[in-house]
Amino acid sequence: VKEKIKEKIDLSKRKGKEIAEVASKRITEVRRKVITGDKKKRVRDYMLEVPVVRNIDKVSFTLGVLGMCITEWFLFVKPELFYIWYLASIVPLLIVRYRLYKREKWVFF
Repeated sequence: VKEKIKEKIDLSKRKGKEIAEVASKRITEVRRKVITGDKKKRVRDYMLEVPVVRNIDKVSFTLGVLGMCITEWFLFVKPELFYIWYLASIVPLLIVRYRLYKREKWVFF
């Protein structure tokens, strides 16, 4: 009887270790995926990579600043036309956002 109990205890310990190993591996994969975008790339290696500013980032930033400048101009110089600028700018932005969220299967659209 004692041997059976000891065997069951050993078995449950082994299963517990196996479950812990699988969970630890899964958590590591999820963490890597969230931080680096790839579940196989180590965070340490990702941090050593040289950050790259792509042309699309530069263009997006420039257009965003330009859009803010135009918005301020309409708001302070031609406030009676601001609603036209707002509609002309917000409709395409919402369409792009909708398509992007739909393609990436994100929420809020």
